[in-house]
Parts: sequence; structure tokens; C-alpha cells
Amino acid sequence: MNPRPLVLAIAAIAAVAGAVVLAGPLGAQTNPDDILDGVVRSYGDLSASWLERVLPLALKTFALLATLEFAVSGLFWALGRESLDVIAAALLKKFIVLAFLFSLLTLFPLWLPAVTRGFEVAGQTASATSALSPSRVLDLGITISEHMQASLEEVGLLANPAGVLIGCATSI
Repeated sequence: MNPRPLVLAIAAIAAVAGAVVLAGPLGAQTNPDDILDGVVRSYGDLSASWLERVLPLALKTFALLATLEFAVSGLFWALGRESLDVIAAALLKKFIVLAFLFSLLTLFPLWLPAVTRGFEVAGQTASATSALSPSRVLDLGITISEHMQASLEEVGLLANPAGVLIGCATSI
């Protein structure tokens, strides 16, 4: 008697039993609709920690690049034939732009949530829904895909094969 088939059968039964045992707790842990929302919540919670670590690096990089910008511009202004008032006006414009960009960088944690909330409100207004979350957007996409598939079934493949194939690809 060859023991190899018996070992393979026992291994297969053990693998199936392990999958059944592990699938129960894993499937019971989360609601499938909450998976995408959980990712968004996790990102929001963790973004505060990486922002604190990255902001000083970004400010140092900005200061270095701004210094290089002023040095190169000063070199061009010194070699050029512009008058002093033209150079002063160009320096003031460059300073205003760099100050604006610096304020965007330092106030990033303040204005980014307002911008993203604005996009969320615009999406709620456009879709005429009160709550907008990643899971809800996925559900709306599935609903739209189902409607597209139903209308493509009515047309039939032989009536317009290219249109039906493009429609199927679009709905997927």
C-alpha cells in the first residue's frame, strides 16, 4: 500500500478544516460595508502622526529651495540691465509668492480638512444623498453597474455587438 495518497488526503482535509475554522472568525469580525470606511478612519487617525514627522522636513526643504531661488534670481538681476525699481518690484513679487506658498505649507493641517469637506459636500449635493462614505459610493457604483447591465441585456448582443461589449467593460 502506497502511503502518499493517504498523506495527501489527510493534508487536504486539514487544509479545508483550517480554512473553515479561520473563515468563521475572520468573516464575523467586520461588516463588508465598513471595510472601506474603516480604511478612511484609519488613514485619518494615522495621518496626524506622520504629519508631525514630515512637516519639519518639508519646512527645511522649502527654506533651502527658497534660498536657492532668491540666490539665482539675485544673480540674474545683478547681471541684467534692469533699473533698481524693476529689481525691487520683482523681488517683492517673488517674496509674496514664496510667503503664500510657505503659509500653505505651515497651515496644511488647518486648510486640508476644509478642502476635503468641501468636496464631500459638493458630492453630496451632486448625488442628492445625505451621507457620503466610501462604502456608499461603492454601493452607488454597483447600483449603476446593475442598471447598465440590465439595459444591455434588453439590447442584446446581436443588435449592437460593439456597443454591448463597450457597455459591459464600462459597467465592470
